[in-house]
Amino acid sequence: KASGHLSDLLNDVLDMSKLESGKIQLEQIPFELEKEMKELQTIMETQAEEKGLTVFWDMTGICHNELIGSPLHMRRILLNLLSNAVKYNKKGGEIHLTVNEIMQNDKTAMFEFKVADNGIGMSESFIEDKLFQPFVQGTGEARTKYQGTGLGMSIVKSLVDLMGGSISVDSIQGKGTQFVVVLDFKISERNSLFISASSTISICAFIFSLSG
Repeated sequence: KASGHLSDLLNDVLDMSKLESGKIQLEQIPFELEKEMKELQTIMETQAEEKGLTVFWDMTGICHNELIGSPLHMRRILLNLLSNAVKYNKKGGEIHLTVNEIMQNDKTAMFEFKVADNGIGMSESFIEDKLFQPFVQGTGEARTKYQGTGLGMSIVKSLVDLMGGSISVDSIQGKGTQFVVVLDFKISERNSLFISASSTISICAFIFSLSG
């Protein structure tokens, strides 16, 4: 456990250093969004099970599955948010990841990723003044109880900004937190429309069929 914590600390410090020096380069490679989400699901369900949490995934809002962009950095953003949802939760708690394609044109698609939990939550003052600052992790008690580098949310915000996206948060102490990340990706020519395997019918597929 100690070696894992030190490894996380080292990786976060290195990532933060690269972000601050402008050395992180975004990829522009083909990837399948649903495949990326399923890999995240496998990782997070293992972590959640160890803490007695339940994870819910909703990918029925995905219309375009084959995209072009930087899946590595998208994964890092979502993994950090989901890991925090596990870390700052309570036994028997829930975590929800919802993916919706909220806008598209001939070349790009905009996706909204929602990560919600019913954990310990955060105060409004902490969100406004400290949440995205490096080496900040709530109160002294939180740092002692939950442990961590205090760099995760700063890395998330920097990566979202680097990818030209946005991030917002709603939280109530003692009730939970919801993060909303919006990112744009290019649509691969290999795939103009996708009906998610996790749904019987895709709402956006129906809409596209009416418009097309």
